[in-house]
Amino acid sequence: PLVSRAAGDGVLHLGATGYVFRSDAEVTDLDYQKDFSVEVGFNIEANTGGGRWAALIAKTAQVYDASSGFALALNQGHFDTFGQQVVAKVSDGTSFAVLTSPSSYQGLTSTVMTFNAAGKILKLYVNGTMILSDMTAISNLAGIKNIKDLVIGKGIYNGTALGRDILVARWWNRELSAGDIQALSDNLLSKGSHAVPSDVSLDGLLSEWRMQEMSDGSGNAGVSHIKDTVGANHLQLAFGAALWLGDGEPVFQPVDEASHVSPAVVLNVSGGSSMLSGNMVRPLSYQFQIDETSGFNSSALKDSGWLINIAAWKPVLKPGTTYYWRVRVKDASVIPVEGAFSMPVLFQTRSARSWYVRPGVYTGSFNDYIPIPKVNIYGTQDGSSYLNAWNGIRAIVWGEHGVAAGDDVYVCGSHYYAASSGDFFTRQSQEIIKESGYSDKYPVTIRMDCPSDPGAVWGVFQDNRNPVNWAGPDVNGVYTTKDLNYGTVAQMTAQGMTWLKAMASASWVQDLGAVYFDSVTKYTSLKTVDGSSPAGKDFYSPGYGFRFNLSRSSYIRFFKAAFYNSAIEKESLNDTITTTPPSQHIL
Repeated sequence: PLVSRAAGDGVLHLGATGYVFRSDAEVTDLDYQKDFSVEVGFNIEANTGGGRWAALIAKTAQVYDASSGFALALNQGHFDTFGQQVVAKVSDGTSFAVLTSPSSYQGLTSTVMTFNAAGKILKLYVNGTMILSDMTAISNLAGIKNIKDLVIGKGIYNGTALGRDILVARWWNRELSAGDIQALSDNLLSKGSHAVPSDVSLDGLLSEWRMQEMSDGSGNAGVSHIKDTVGANHLQLAFGAALWLGDGEPVFQPVDEASHVSPAVVLNVSGGSSMLSGNMVRPLSYQFQIDETSGFNSSALKDSGWLINIAAWKPVLKPGTTYYWRVRVKDASVIPVEGAFSMPVLFQTRSARSWYVRPGVYTGSFNDYIPIPKVNIYGTQDGSSYLNAWNGIRAIVWGEHGVAAGDDVYVCGSHYYAASSGDFFTRQSQEIIKESGYSDKYPVTIRMDCPSDPGAVWGVFQDNRNPVNWAGPDVNGVYTTKDLNYGTVAQMTAQGMTWLKAMASASWVQDLGAVYFDSVTKYTSLKTVDGSSPAGKDFYSPGYGFRFNLSRSSYIRFFKAAFYNSAIEKESLNDTITTTPPSQHIL
């Protein structure tokens, strides 16, 4: 996320740690004996992790439990997946209901939860469409009220904040109709307006945070709170949260005549209001153009279209190329006022370069689901050379400060995965390719012809969570254990990895083999490469090993790559609702 640049207008920027809140003692609360609705418009950046069950807006202790209150949140929001699932929860302290969207969403997102008090019905809407509805078992409406703070962006599970930009939020003490919700969504996502459209009644609107004005805790002029424009619930900024307003002259990043700029640079502008004359209606939207000519008329021209509230755009560029870029703004009037394009800004992208990654050497601990590399194993571990290689595939840096279009990534040595934590096995060894190439001529190339140390990626893993005790051998020299949760398919020796022949019975005469009976008994029979006891030897289970995930990246080339039982994964078109096209030009 863009943490230090005020790239937008009418944006509550939370960064990596920020949130806003109002203490329970100061909250003018909803009347939970009546219907209520909660609305949030926000931005989901692709492949960006945050809090696991962090709140879009909540007044409760937890999402997936019976703690009193309500929440709009994200499910497993700490994953750096391409999109995120939305969650709605309501609880009376004994019974609770949680709705989790079956699909993920990416980009600007409008989400609403409604609760019908008479029917005890919870509904979840995303981008104007009802996706889930449930008749709950809640019987004590008064029990929904609780003593927790009202929060936006707080990590209510493990303290890790939401990490998303918030555009607008509202509380209603009525059940918004499907038509109301569609109108609110269209107004935000199509027109860039934070206002309630004229055809939606303001009845029951208790609080509205349009992210356009600061105040003190009482609603007077100040800089410590986000102003509640219709009520008294002014939200205090905390832990680095900031309000982005596009006031004044535009300031460009990268600056004019910058050099050695990454082909994965994120163009961004602070300010911009001066580009409109007369009165304007917040928030602003921004349009970027970039070209290889100052006339913006070549075949290389790229156009962002109108970006609602967000003044940051990543076009994906060629290495070693001179570019010109410009921006213009429009406001959120019913008939938008559009400004002229700025004067062009010039910069030069850096040349293509090579990066290096070597087998991971880990501390044995995890940051959520990512293994933590030991320091100084490979020099500076910044990927700049073989001696200073990244420590493990999961340490690859993609984008503006790492791998970009035209670059080579040398995967050196044999990459096997040893797991010391049972949490999120499916994620621990999956490396998401978070960057696209520019074209077939300037792809991102993942290559395994590393000089003097050819690479290989193995889709198997060693489960080091528990000690493995072996019984045997039997009369055929077969050893057994119930301590391998996933069986085994390969043995590591000084000569490298050796596949074990898949057997069909608990014992056999031939040498070298293994069989795994079922996930209940976890009963494994095995013969080692040399027939000796398996105690103290290294065995690898199938699946969950290292693999790359395309995650809607394009122009990716794999060159002289050795994958063993390691699939190159792609995202299903049904997984995420997004305007980003599926992966293409994978070579």
